[in-house]
Amino acid sequence: MSSITWTTTTGTVTTFDYAWYDYNKDPLKFAEAGAVSARPAHRLCGVKVGDQVDINPIYGAVKKHFGWKSGEIKEIDDKSGQVKVGYKYNDTDQTHWTHLDNEDEIAEFGSMTGNTGMIMYDLLKDDIEKQERAKMNLRDEW
Repeated sequence: MSSITWTTTTGTVTTFDYAWYDYNKDPLKFAEAGAVSARPAHRLCGVKVGDQVDINPIYGAVKKHFGWKSGEIKEIDDKSGQVKVGYKYNDTDQTHWTHLDNEDEIAEFGSMTGNTGMIMYDLLKDDIEKQERAKMNLRDEW
C-alpha cells in the first residue's frame, strides 16, 4: 500500500492510500472495463436508499474494515448495480461502494449479522467474558 499526501490552497492536508496489483499474481482483481461495474444487479434488486444491509468492506482502501456489520444504502448508481453503503467503524461514519452481486461484501440485512448489526465476535464477546470470569472464580475457590 502506498500513500500520496498533498496540501490544498486552504491548508487542508489530504492523504490517499492506493495499492498496485499485479495481474499475474492476483488475476481475480481484474475484469474487462465495465464487465462488472456497469452491469445491472442480479441479486438484492429491490434495495433502495435508506434500506439496511449487511456490509463487509474487504476490497480497496477500507480493507482494514473487514468483518460483517450493519450498514445503510446511501446512494444507488442508476446505470449499474453499484451502491454506496454507510456504516460505522471505530465509532466513525464510513462509506463503501460495492456491487450488489458481490456476495463477499454485501448481503441481506441480518443474514450475516443476525439482525443485530454486530459482527460474530461482538455477539460472543459477553459469553466469552462470562466464561473467563467463571474460570477465574473457580481458580480462586481452589
